Amino acid sequence: VVNLTGMIEERYDQTQMVLQEPSNFEQVSTDGTITAVPLDAAPADWENYEGVLVTLNNATIGAGGQYGQYAIDNFAGIKLDDELFSYSVSEGDTVESLTGLVYFSYGEFTLLPRDENDMTGQEAGNGGGDNGGGNNTGTPTVATIPEIRGGTVAVGDVATINGAVVTNVGSSSIYVQDPSAMDNAAIILYFGSDTFTANVGDEVSVTGEVDQYFDLLQIGNISDFTVTGTGSVAPTVFTSAPADWEQYESMLVELQGVEVTAGPDQYGTFDTTFSIGLSDYWNTDLANDVMVGSTYTFTGFVNHYYGNYELLTRDSSDISAQ
Repeated sequence: VVNLTGMIEERYDQTQMVLQEPSNFEQVSTDGTITAVPLDAAPADWENYEGVLVTLNNATIGAGGQYGQYAIDNFAGIKLDDELFSYSVSEGDTVESLTGLVYFSYGEFTLLPRDENDMTGQEAGNGGGDNGGGNNTGTPTVATIPEIRGGTVAVGDVATINGAVVTNVGSSSIYVQDPSAMDNAAIILYFGSDTFTANVGDEVSVTGEVDQYFDLLQIGNISDFTVTGTGSVAPTVFTSAPADWEQYESMLVELQGVEVTAGPDQYGTFDTTFSIGLSDYWNTDLANDVMVGSTYTFTGFVNHYYGNYELLTRDSSDISAQ
């Protein structure tokens, strides 16, 4: 049981409470209990249950498997997701009592079970199952990142990349880049709930499935990830906006002479003179780091989000005033 003090914000249409310091989180006791809200059918609007612990009664697992997500056939508007727990299900299975947290991300609602106790009374449908994120099939094609981005390996095919260098490590994904390429050189490796160990500067070999997640090209369903050495990647420097940011998606870049022209908007994004937004998705102090009308050098990663390109700085050290 806790007392919380903070600001209510909408980030990418997800309602959040933002705590500014440790004293904003006070533990009152450890004997709190919570009962999941039982649902026999999909509600008219899942928005009312965002963040709520719910139980779906007699949930039927539908099609899916990519990124550990499955449709729930008799509960429209929400998908099962393995973000918190790597379960094993197959299309056609029925789960008598499916409990989880209602989550909202990338424009859709997902249900996040926490452990095996949240999935009771499972009856197999067509069998098979997976390992919480689908199975790689087919013989891998050895390809470079520029070849994958150029379409040599199709979306859905399995590829092996050698000699890529890790440029950033997140909670469920890492960025890797071909140090010898000037453009179309980077791609995201998505691990989901699987465990992995990587550090910036590791040279790696990876095998996985090429996937287009919304507008972002990724490698998922990873079956092999091996650190083979060390390497380095220098940011690609721009003094003006390129004709097309698509060629630099997920790459480490340095933008020089960028004026911040407006913002932040409701999603924490600023407008710039480089035809690319400046997002606070990683750097939550961004609003304190920049001022509208001022000019900066930014280092960060090019992200493609809902049809728009944005720069993700990692922290304040990626920003210097000019």
